[in-house]
Amino acid sequence: ATIVKAVELGRTIYDNLLKYIRFQLAQLVGFIVTFLGSALLNIAGGIPFLPGQILWINFLVDAPPGAALGMDKPSAGLMARKPRPASASIIDRKLAVWLGLGGITMAVVTLGIMAYAQSRGDSLELVRTLGYVTFSLTHIYAALSYRFPERSIFSMETFNNARLNWSLLFAFVAILLPTEIGFLQRGMQLVSLDFETWLLCAALASVMLWVSEGFKLIFYRRGSDTE
Repeated sequence: ATIVKAVELGRTIYDNLLKYIRFQLAQLVGFIVTFLGSALLNIAGGIPFLPGQILWINFLVDAPPGAALGMDKPSAGLMARKPRPASASIIDRKLAVWLGLGGITMAVVTLGIMAYAQSRGDSLELVRTLGYVTFSLTHIYAALSYRFPERSIFSMETFNNARLNWSLLFAFVAILLPTEIGFLQRGMQLVSLDFETWLLCAALASVMLWVSEGFKLIFYRRGSDTE
């Protein structure tokens, strides 16, 4: 029994580490492609996010869900998985494509709404606010989708981690505050958005979720992962 518990603990730690890595790498791809796309297409003067906005996203929007994923409860069926070969790579080709696809989608929807606002002649602050909100919301969706490669987000397990649920709520509040609180608006150079615009940003951000879930449906199978 002691050996079994030790194996389960080891698998849980490794599985949670993978959850954290998937979440972080998808965001990293999103950041890189967003900045490259902004520079190439001259969106927001090639600077989609200011330094303060980047730090805010990294430390207040991304860090809490990332920590919660790293301390997640054991996944269902964890001990029934086949042993993972010692020579197997942490990031295989399928996972790399999944992460890249998610990150690219984050960038596309973010740059898309920014380009649209810019084409209307909106202020640079509004353009960046739309990008900031949309991009940040994709990270909330990513935390849910990249948690389980082999399971759909539309399952009972999606919200069975109270720590993750609270962290996502915290992340959403962190996204909202700089667009509504005066001194944060000035410091972050963001502006307020009306409810309809928030819905638009959330809908565009959800494209990342649908793309990720579609990839999982096609290329991953329940219980196919090894540890």
